[in-house]
Amino acid sequence: YGATDGEWRSYAGDNGSTKYSPLDQIDADNFSRLEIAWRVPTPDARLDLEAITEELARRGRLGEVPAGGNPDYGVSLRLFKATPLMVGGLVFVSTPLSLGAAYDAGTGEERWMHDPESYLDGPPAARANMRGAAYWTDGNVERVYWGTTDGYLVSVDARTGEPAAEFGDNGRVDLFTGVPRAERGTYDHRGRHWISVTSPPIVSNGVVVTPVTITDYSIAKEAPPGWVKGIDAITGDLRWVFRTVPRGDDFGAETWGNESWRYSGNTNVWAAMSADDELGYVGFLYLGLMLTADGPKVIEYNCRFGDPECQAVMPLVSGDLATFCLEGAQGTLRPELLSFDEGWSVGVILASAGYPASSHRGDVIGGLESVEGARVYHAGTRRKEAGDWETNGGRVLAVVAVGADRGSAVEKAYAEAAKVDFDGSQRRSDIGRLHFE
Repeated sequence: YGATDGEWRSYAGDNGSTKYSPLDQIDADNFSRLEIAWRVPTPDARLDLEAITEELARRGRLGEVPAGGNPDYGVSLRLFKATPLMVGGLVFVSTPLSLGAAYDAGTGEERWMHDPESYLDGPPAARANMRGAAYWTDGNVERVYWGTTDGYLVSVDARTGEPAAEFGDNGRVDLFTGVPRAERGTYDHRGRHWISVTSPPIVSNGVVVTPVTITDYSIAKEAPPGWVKGIDAITGDLRWVFRTVPRGDDFGAETWGNESWRYSGNTNVWAAMSADDELGYVGFLYLGLMLTADGPKVIEYNCRFGDPECQAVMPLVSGDLATFCLEGAQGTLRPELLSFDEGWSVGVILASAGYPASSHRGDVIGGLESVEGARVYHAGTRRKEAGDWETNGGRVLAVVAVGADRGSAVEKAYAEAAKVDFDGSQRRSDIGRLHFE
């Protein structure tokens, strides 16, 4: 496990996401003396962003400028988050506007740049955001893969940057293909693509598995599902599909009340994934279930512990959660590691002005020090140099309280949430009440 041979071949070091390298030349004693060896601008900087934005607006692909402004309107470079890969002396990176490039690891000299021109077809499902690419070799060919803002999976030769002609349609695979309610050439009401990619694919046993982002701006109940696809690393052929929303003949479809699988969407794995090459396991999913008089019903599938649905549960969890998750991935799970306390836990989300259509940043958050007997989970926040907290996104905070019964937990959560204040603060008033009263 861990990165090998002084390289960084996967987003998190290896397919198991250990984020570990045994290299020891850099340590705590000399870290402060490190100097920048080279620096290059993102390839996106070569593009005329104003001209691209004007052209998209002229074609009616951007919609109205949101009230109060939005830094993500048009073509944006704010979210360059890529973790570079380094293999065979080359550093590989992908960008928010879906360009890919390779640089000499020693000098920073550009070796190649590939531009799929995805930005010319309009804005992505969420925001122009990219976390990285994937590298793979079978010992004969070397490939680099990344997803695009317009919902394609791209494959290029790792040494030249030329599209891998045998992969799909001249080096790219259309991720819209076969996905219900995702027709290429159609867009949501804000002109955004139904499907985009913001996180790196992962390649295991010759199969590329790519995350996808589904637009969160739908105004109808119908939406495309975020099915997970396994794609042949050489040919681009579809090897398998994990349907996060089932079809009618799939196992568990009967648990979707009123046949809601016919129109339900999202349920996508947008984040980076892990893989166990020996077990053949890829990803990380949990089920959100609601207990009803007719048995359990599926609320959603998800893949992260940061969502509000999970934050409200965490105060009731006792035991060694980290070891529990690790053993689950290793196939050696011991259920006795975890237990759930008696009682109820309720979370109230505080959102910024304009959310969910937009968000507002820079509003000072007051009252956090007054919260007692409740947990406050930070999401869209940042801390200023003076120590004050301010808003930095749509879902700003979650205030979570525990009670012996539902009523006391609800009252406690709202009482503590009321102590927190910032300009434009929003919260629902029916959390823990709507389906009970």
